[in-house]
Amino acid sequence: MIVARRIEREFNKQQILEMYLNQIYLGNGYYGVEAAARGYFGGTAMELTISQAALLAALPKAPSTYDPRRFADLALKRRNLVLGQMAKAKAITAKDEALAKKSKLRLSPQEQEGGAPWFVAAVRQELNDRFGQDAETQGLRVRTTLDAGLQRAAEKELIRQIDAAESGKLGRIAAEKCNGDPEQCLEGMFVALDTHTGDVRALVGGRDYKLSEFDRSTQARRQAGSTFKAFVWAAAIQGGVPVSTLLDPAQLPPDYAPADGQIVGDRPLNLREALRVSSNRAAVALGQRVGLPAVVETAHACGIADALIPAYPSSFLGAADVVPLELVAAFAPFANGGDRILPRFIDEVRSATGDVLLKNGVVTSPALQPGAAFIMAALLSDVVERGTGASARAGLPPELPVLGKTGTTNGAQDVWFIGATPELVAGVWLGFDHPRPLGPAATGGRLAAPVWARVIGAWQRGRPIPPSWQPPDGLEQHEIDTRTGGLAIGGCPSQQVSREWFIPGTAPNDCPQHAGGIAGFLEKTFGKWFR
Repeated sequence: MIVARRIEREFNKQQILEMYLNQIYLGNGYYGVEAAARGYFGGTAMELTISQAALLAALPKAPSTYDPRRFADLALKRRNLVLGQMAKAKAITAKDEALAKKSKLRLSPQEQEGGAPWFVAAVRQELNDRFGQDAETQGLRVRTTLDAGLQRAAEKELIRQIDAAESGKLGRIAAEKCNGDPEQCLEGMFVALDTHTGDVRALVGGRDYKLSEFDRSTQARRQAGSTFKAFVWAAAIQGGVPVSTLLDPAQLPPDYAPADGQIVGDRPLNLREALRVSSNRAAVALGQRVGLPAVVETAHACGIADALIPAYPSSFLGAADVVPLELVAAFAPFANGGDRILPRFIDEVRSATGDVLLKNGVVTSPALQPGAAFIMAALLSDVVERGTGASARAGLPPELPVLGKTGTTNGAQDVWFIGATPELVAGVWLGFDHPRPLGPAATGGRLAAPVWARVIGAWQRGRPIPPSWQPPDGLEQHEIDTRTGGLAIGGCPSQQVSREWFIPGTAPNDCPQHAGGIAGFLEKTFGKWFR
């Protein structure tokens, strides 16, 4: 309401309507009445007949449902409804209405559809925003950020996984062949960006552009699920909570104790172990320790800008709705040393005569301290190596550095995997447009991560392996006792000792359980000489 009033103060109703008509989506990749008039009828908006204008007015409610190229009968029925309303409002006469309703649907030939239709639609929209609705008729020469090979692999592997789910090959997944009904079809999304520049290298907004042009990577809002735990952990690390910290799920308040899909016995878990198994209870315990404001600030700093995160414990488990492209891009700081990236579709635009009209620079900003980013990379790498994201490793070169996080929302209505190498950050989502459970076998590790692995594997094939993430100056590395959370000393059993990185000043004290006896004495007296 407040925004509406501000708009009304700045613009009159005619200007508001003009802006709306210039930007409204009318199907088949057409944004704005002018583009739709040219695309559907081969003329300008000024040249539209009453019948043609009514057809365009019929489309905003559901451009895919009333697509005149695919569902002519539905489109004509709705066009006639609009004509009736126009006559009722005395915008046209009864005679005009009758003649227009008799008019047959004659569409101009459709342009041959190329590859990457959702990516092309995003580029077209940006061009229209920058250069006006007639951008496509200006002879512009556009250099985009698309990687054609990666795009082909993403399109192939996403539909391959959807087909496998619908045919029952992946276990008890509540998806069947939908026979072209968008309401019933299992959908998916894949997007990949350069970790350092934000260049969008591949974008698949759904299973079939002809079935539904809706871009689930940029236009949808879905619950992030357990992928959001990465920002809870990042806020904690950034705030000085060491990896050795033990989280005891049993100490959660009784009014909110979420179920855990995977646990490690009944013992407390340190930050590495809890993230590896994606413990819900540990996530809430850590989130409450850090505080929701710090978590929200971290998520926003990393790139989740367009999300309202409610002040409930469930927010630590990814209950907030996010734009998938933003969520995927927000993982880039974990893989690039701590910088937020801004997704970029267009590199350069030149005029028909070769003049540079637009040069899109790379836009980054600090999001995490380099030390916190490196520690997060180490923890998220462990998720892929030994945790819930292990299937994202399948088929990849063993020396390729990979980090990532699975995500499965409440009731398995959304499944995710978002991961990164030092060069590429990418995410996969599967679910239904109208959320409903995917079934008992549906998890991010089972459905989404294999798609990620196959796409990244195809892209990486023949490319040199990038060097792994390196610790920045100043970080400390110590051995800890994973059961007590203290620094390991001579008496600590070797099977429960691991090496962890710490921001200076955050390392724990010596292990309290094994500090006594001769081993403890020797450790206290001489250990510093051998660490």
